[in-house]
Amino acid sequence: MGRIRHAFRKQKQELNKEIPDIKLLQEDLTRMRRIVQDRDSEENRNAFEAALNLLRKREQLDAHMFRVRCRIRWIRDGEAPTRFFFARYKAKMAQERINALQLESELITMDEERIFEEVRRTFTQLYQEEPEADNVEQLRQDLLSLTDKRLTTSQNRSLRTRPTEEFIKEVVFSLPSDKAPGIDGVTFEVLVECWSFLQADCYEMVAWFWDKRGLKGQDKKGVIRLIPKEGDRLLLKDWRPITLLTTTYKVIAKILALRLKSMLPDIIDVQQTGFVAGRSIVDNVLSLRLAQEWAATSVQDVLFIKLDFQKAYDRVSHKYLWATMAALGAGFSRKNLAEISIWKIPRKISIEARKRRKILKMTYGYGTKHTNTCNRCWRTVGQYWRTLATAGKPLATAGEPLPLLE
Repeated sequence: MGRIRHAFRKQKQELNKEIPDIKLLQEDLTRMRRIVQDRDSEENRNAFEAALNLLRKREQLDAHMFRVRCRIRWIRDGEAPTRFFFARYKAKMAQERINALQLESELITMDEERIFEEVRRTFTQLYQEEPEADNVEQLRQDLLSLTDKRLTTSQNRSLRTRPTEEFIKEVVFSLPSDKAPGIDGVTFEVLVECWSFLQADCYEMVAWFWDKRGLKGQDKKGVIRLIPKEGDRLLLKDWRPITLLTTTYKVIAKILALRLKSMLPDIIDVQQTGFVAGRSIVDNVLSLRLAQEWAATSVQDVLFIKLDFQKAYDRVSHKYLWATMAALGAGFSRKNLAEISIWKIPRKISIEARKRRKILKMTYGYGTKHTNTCNRCWRTVGQYWRTLATAGKPLATAGEPLPLLE
């Protein structure tokens, strides 16, 4: 780090020798502007342009040097428990706090208790399925009877077959990095770094899901975190709920997604162009444009309807989902489908309201941008256990002190 700072200072000194200080350049540019205003000539205009370009070059170099200096400081103090680290953390958390909220009565409140109750009421209503009318079940059956698409026997078998250990490892190592962990606090970087002694547990949890058709207790829980969107932060609808799930949940979901990926074009109608491999939502946009052009020249009465579902990606009707999968021949009974907990909304919603500060924080563990510290800790643990295994020393059991390395 000392050599880096020395090289940075040397580069800055060479820059100052090559290009004058920015204040001198600004004074020179002001002087040249006055000369051009008094005696406008091609020579004076060229001199003014040269001074302007030199000032811009100096500003770009200063901006680059500032970014380098910030990067050096981050490498040195970024994750150390210093004032610099906590200042950055507080600045980021300040952007994600709900200090005020507009209620349904259009009144704006800054009271924590009222904010907390409004958030709880909104999300309780959002995730609670509304009671169905008497004829909904019959309408659902009539709608599903119109489809003739069904999974083949081989496709059904591939969904039900337990994945191999090689495929599980391939999925784990292909998952994206720098993602916020769930309630277990384990990221994908941790799982990859410590794979040598965590792979057995990962295989066991995936096998449990396929054999028992369900997840274990902690893996059924998620933590909802509100992320501010572009818009009015006083409105709760402009805060996007994101559920932080455990690593096991994500691995199993990825396995199912990869298996379903090749089947979706066969069971989803061509009118649905989004979220299906080989299709593009642009196709529907072009189809709509053609329909509008036809309507403009047609003598028939035409009506276009646009529907926008509130929080469409945050909730699902499980009854309709079970009925749809059964109609497609997914190979599971209604009872077994209900036991596959991965399709259920996580039951745990953690909301931490801090009484002494005006902050509503819906989070757990490290945030998305603060996972490196957690990963480094687990990386050290992984190196420790690998060193023990290489040295042939026994691993400590529960309640025993950790063996020391020589």
